[in-house]
Amino acid sequence: LVAVLEDLASGRAVERPQDDARATGAPKLDRETARSDWSRPAAEVADWLRGCDPWPAAWTSLAAPAALAGRTLQCFEPGVDGLRAGAAPGTVVRADPVRGLRVATGSGTLTVGAVKPAGRRRMSAAQWVRGLPDPREVRFG
Repeated sequence: LVAVLEDLASGRAVERPQDDARATGAPKLDRETARSDWSRPAAEVADWLRGCDPWPAAWTSLAAPAALAGRTLQCFEPGVDGLRAGAAPGTVVRADPVRGLRVATGSGTLTVGAVKPAGRRRMSAAQWVRGLPDPREVRFG
């Protein structure tokens, strides 16, 4: 990138028109297409969560516990920790009131640092976990 900028500044850059036959477009993002797919590898899920922040905000449905089933949760501040999950994708393998969430994906686990429950403000994942009746039951749909 630095070399290209230097070439542009000095006038050495050679301009070429884009080949429209090879151009690709990205699909339009909206709230429905921002649903997180936990079956994908951890790095891809983390990239998805980061790419959807702030708009349209990646989200997931809650499958468990029963009191939260069907509600949605937006997820932010992902981190790939490289650990093996040993659990089905979407399973929260750690819901810690200090460290937050670790979620199983299709390949490995990732951490979620912040969440936004539907109708609530954004908060740290650890704050959200502290408000749950039994954090060990949390599972994303």
